[in-house]
Amino acid sequence: MKKYVVLLLTCLTLHSCELVNPTPAPKADFTKSYGTGGEVKFNLLVRDSEGFEWDFGDGDTSTKRVPIHIYKRNGRYIAKVNVTGKTGKTLVSKALTISSI
Repeated sequence: MKKYVVLLLTCLTLHSCELVNPTPAPKADFTKSYGTGGEVKFNLLVRDSEGFEWDFGDGDTSTKRVPIHIYKRNGRYIAKVNVTGKTGKTLVSKALTISSI
């Protein structure tokens, strides 16, 4: 009898765990297009976002959806955007190389 009670409780516990499924964080991505003199335009691709913060990899940041950033030195950088939505946060990062300065 004890085996059946333990089995029943285990099944109920596992079944209830399957019902708890958190909504995934927002899906996000961004594109970048290069201008002259170290200029890069970033375009955020996301739906249902409540906020976003860019880190351009050189110490500068922005909270604009489509920022234009001017890098002051040639080099390799990692640009990141942290997107906040009702269901959580998503961080997207991409490498870029500046050689037009």
